Amino acid sequence: MKRRQFLSLAAPLGLGALHLDGWAQGNSQAVRMQVGATPGGGTDIVGRALAQAMEAELRRTVIVENKPGAGGNIAASAVAQASGDPNLLLLAYTSHAINPAIGIKQNFDPQKDFTPLSLIATSPLLLVCHPDLPVKNTAELIAYARRNPGKLGVAGAGLGSASQLSGEMLKAQAKLDIVSVPYKGAAPAVQDLLGGQVQLMLSNVATVRPFLESKKLKALGVSTKERLVAYPDAAPIAEVLPGFDYRTWYGVLAPAGLKPEDAKTLEQVAMKAGRSDIVKQRLEHEGLEPVGNTSAQFKAFIDAELKRWAAVAKTTGVRAS
Repeated sequence: MKRRQFLSLAAPLGLGALHLDGWAQGNSQAVRMQVGATPGGGTDIVGRALAQAMEAELRRTVIVENKPGAGGNIAASAVAQASGDPNLLLLAYTSHAINPAIGIKQNFDPQKDFTPLSLIATSPLLLVCHPDLPVKNTAELIAYARRNPGKLGVAGAGLGSASQLSGEMLKAQAKLDIVSVPYKGAAPAVQDLLGGQVQLMLSNVATVRPFLESKKLKALGVSTKERLVAYPDAAPIAEVLPGFDYRTWYGVLAPAGLKPEDAKTLEQVAMKAGRSDIVKQRLEHEGLEPVGNTSAQFKAFIDAELKRWAAVAKTTGVRAS
């Protein structure tokens, strides 16, 4: 789905009709946003920019609390267990849909235990390679890999990451004999890619942008059906492998069981914050595409993502150990 289509789905915000003053006066407690990642990374950057914008709308303190671990499940569990509490939010990301698909144990239901508020941003993945690899696009890569079975390695940025699973789907759809090399995060994966220990990776834009600019890496394709303005020569992988369409995403969830008025207020605030200039500028700097849609649209998106990644896990056989 194109960015303009995402944005066109967002309903008019109508915040003037909301009684934010009354809501804030009736509940002056700080809002805590759980972020299931370490400080300083891409997920944390999104969370802090969003918290700042939501704080301005709510006129209440919004505190980011980093709770990394278990692919975001520690943070998600804390929010799931706070049924009815409008003061505890979760910055969910792609692992929210991937974890159940690959069998990571959870003490919550990713659909029933949360109130979706708004999808904040999405990001395509770039298929990048070491510059010494003699290919210029996805089609040439597939042909080269078939001529050289078992000689290429594709890095995955963590078990259950969109990077890993989309790489596995590339192999499965193209029927390639490529060695999968798992890493504990994007940083070590990129370092080995730069050093030539592995040759390929599907990565978010922000992680590899400086290396593409310095020509230490080259982009072969993009994981979504639309080209990126910044990398127009990286054609959609789907042009070679029909149906190939994967993206990372970030969105705000609240616990289930909210009062209807609390759910509506938080939805509208999250939507407006997600489309604010401060968030849009920060997201675009990180190579993300701002969204800011409705609760109903975000719920439908999560439902679709759960099905999408379950199908990927079934096709690739990726399971948590």
